[in-house]
Order: sequence, then structure tokens, then C-alpha cells
Amino acid sequence: MLRNLETLNIGSQRVKLPKEIRKLGKLRHLTCMQMSLIELEDGIGEMTSLQTLREVDLDMDVAAKIIKGFGKLKQMRDLELINVRSEDRIILSSSINEMQHLEKLVVVSRLGAEGFEVIDLDLISL
Repeated sequence: MLRNLETLNIGSQRVKLPKEIRKLGKLRHLTCMQMSLIELEDGIGEMTSLQTLREVDLDMDVAAKIIKGFGKLKQMRDLELINVRSEDRIILSSSINEMQHLEKLVVVSRLGAEGFEVIDLDLISL
């Protein structure tokens, strides 16, 4: 297995990552176009070495569970989320506030019938 893998960049769209990916304990950078973490709903918080997580698609019913796990990613520096739902704003704010090393944050809301939803995040400044 790829136990020492630190960077994984998957170029294709709409990838559903397998739950076994959380066994990559040294993985620091994970990038994919429209990445689904649905299989990691109970395990994203175990990936504590992650520093970069880009294009995570949160348009799913278990988004709140995944977002809660983000709060355990204390080394996160670069986080990019897409299709964020306004109803997840409180748990998202809480998780982001736990990321003390965060340098870059991109949050793209979900596109509804009347345009993009407004996401009002309550973030603290450190």
C-alpha cells in the first residue's frame, strides 16, 4: 500500500473516494475536481495530517457529519468547499474555527433556483 504517500491529485471529475483512503496516515494534500467524501462521513477526522483539501463537494445529506469531522483537521492550511448549503453554516463555522493554521479558505455555496445561496459564516479571528 501507499503508506508514505503525502500528495494525491486526482484530475477527473466527480470522484467518490473510498473509505480506505483514511489509512493513508501521511497524506497531507488531497485535491480532486468535485470530490465526494460521502464514504468518509465517519472518518475524515482521522486524517489528521491533511493540510490541503480542495474541491470538496458538500451537496449531500451527510454533509453536516463530514463538516463536523473537519474540525479535527488541526493542520489544515488550504480548504476549498463547493456546493455548501446554508443550513450547514453553523457547524461549518465551528469546524473552521478549530483550524488554527488555516491560510486559505474558499467556500462556494450551492446554486439554487434563485441563484447562489448566501452563507453567513461566524468566524473568529486569531
